[in-house]
Order: sequence, then structure tokens, then C-alpha cells
Amino acid sequence: MANSLPKTMTGSMLILTSFLFLCEINTVVIALVLPSTTVQNSAISRRNWIAGAAFASTTSSIVSPSHAYTPPSSPPPPLILSKSSSTNPPPRIEELGAGFDLISPPPLKAVDAIYPSSLLGLWQCQRVVVLAEGDKDQARLAWKLLGGGDTSVSDDIFSKQKTERFYTKFIEPPTPSSDTGKNPYGYGYQGQTLTGVIVDRAFEMESRLNEKIPQEQQTTSNNNKNTAQRINGGDENTTALKYDTVKGATVALSVVERTIESPSENGFGYNELVRITTAAGGLAPGNVIRAARVKRRFRRAFDKDGNRVVEGLEIVKTFRVLDGVAGEIPTSTTKSQIQFSRPSSTSS
Repeated sequence: MANSLPKTMTGSMLILTSFLFLCEINTVVIALVLPSTTVQNSAISRRNWIAGAAFASTTSSIVSPSHAYTPPSSPPPPLILSKSSSTNPPPRIEELGAGFDLISPPPLKAVDAIYPSSLLGLWQCQRVVVLAEGDKDQARLAWKLLGGGDTSVSDDIFSKQKTERFYTKFIEPPTPSSDTGKNPYGYGYQGQTLTGVIVDRAFEMESRLNEKIPQEQQTTSNNNKNTAQRINGGDENTTALKYDTVKGATVALSVVERTIESPSENGFGYNELVRITTAAGGLAPGNVIRAARVKRRFRRAFDKDGNRVVEGLEIVKTFRVLDGVAGEIPTSTTKSQIQFSRPSSTSS
């Protein structure tokens, strides 16, 4: 009979290699290994057979569960993100990463930034932007709102790194409302305890903004002068400033967090988180809140003519604000160099 088979069938008979009966699922798996001409095909067939047998052995518990599924007696309640009403408003976001609540900040732990007592009086300030990185639009906007101004001259000063000149004034600090026996504005220098001075922020803001307007056009009668005033923030240490521009814009700057470095031989400075509030603009109601962290550090020095000057570095970082909470990752960074010098008539 073998002789009656065609020669092409010689060595090609099917070889029954294995029977596997799965009684639990009444399934019979028959694996046949067909002869192949390559070792690779045979290996693939064996792997397929092994995989199939393993799958079949683990399927019984899935096909025949130990107990039947019982549907719930009642449907689950609907998913509600938040419940709100006039008496129970939706909760505000208290944290965004390591963010800061700008609307309800904690009381300030430090008084206004302290400068050396020798700075009392009028000074000329020169400042220049040396670096702006990150979101340039956010950096430019924060620079303008913090006092740079919204004019074509301001744009050139920021983008072309031109020197900005204006006047600033240092005044004696206010008398503390409570007598704790410790001078909050005191600092030690060369073995003595001195009382520092603070910057007149309203004077500086007006001078900085109006410096970009020709002097002959700065009259309050025709609303062609920027005005600034310090406002009560509800805390004796709160620094809140509001200014109105010749374009009719009103900007409020409130320090919501502050640390200071008292004057010493190594320098002095402060670190403030500023809440910037402006009108939404257009037909949109309400205000827009922005956040900027302002870091300044100064040191006393002398210019080339031997006159006393104060040199400083300012770093301003902006942050995104969501529901009144400032995020932890800055969106832009602006660095500026600052120098205070006495006006020529008062140089000493």
C-alpha cells in the first residue's frame, strides 16, 4: 500500500502528536504537528501549541465561574462634581501644587523693606533690563504693571534694554501701633542699633510713570499725569498701592508675602510676592488677578568719582493664577540692574 502512494507523499504523513481533553468545558484540543521543511516553522508550531494549551487550561475558570453575576438592586448615584447653592458656594481651590492663595493670604510676617538710615532723602534711580526669558509677553506685562508704564517709550526700554531714569525717595518708617519693646525697623551696624528707612512707593511710582511724559504735559487738570497713592490693606505691615494712568487704567499692587534681609555689611534686600489687580477690560466684568515675585538685593558702593551709590539686582518672576491661587512654576523671569545715586545738587 505504501508503494501505491505517490512519491510526493513519502515522509509527509500526518503525525498525531498529542490529545488534550478538557472535561470542564467539554472541549477537545487536538494539536497536530505538520512536518515542515524548516526548523523555524517547527519551532513556531510548537510555541503555538504550547500557548494554545496554556490558554485552554486557564479558560475554564472564566467560562465556568463559581457563582453567577447578580445585578445591583438599584443603579449607582449620579456623579456630581460639586454641590453649590447661595448658602453653600463651591469651594475655592486652596492649593495648586505648592501655590499661594492670593485672595485670602495669611498676615505678613515682616514689616516693609528696610533700607539703611543713610539713604534718607531723595535719590536718582537708574535701572535697565538685562535679561528676559520664558514667556516674553508675560514678562513685559508684569514689568509694565509694576511701574514700567504702558507707552511706546516703555516698550523701547524693555525690549531694547535702554536705561530708565527717575527719582525715588526714602522716608522714615511709621510708628508701630503696638509697643512691644522692639523696634521692627531696627538693625545692627558696626555695633550700633539704627532705625532703617523705607521707600516712598507712591512717590517712586509717580516719578517712574511720569518720567516717560514730557514735563510740560504733566498737569492734573487735563488728566495727563499718572497718580499713585498708598492704600490701607487692613494690616500695619501690608504694602498696598494703587495708581491711575493717563489712559484711564487703574492698577492695584498688594504685597501678600514678604521676607526681608536687614541692612548689614554684606548688603540688604527683600523678597515679595505681589498681587496685581487690573480691570478685565472691554465688556468683561470684574477684575484680573496676576502674581509676580519681586526679589531685590542691594549693596553700598562708590562710583568712579568717589560718590556714594547703591547697586542692586532685581529678579521678577511671573506665575499663572487659577481661581486666585498662584502656581509654583514661574512662567517668565526678568532681571534688571538698579543703581541709586544722589542728585548732583545733593551729592556728598
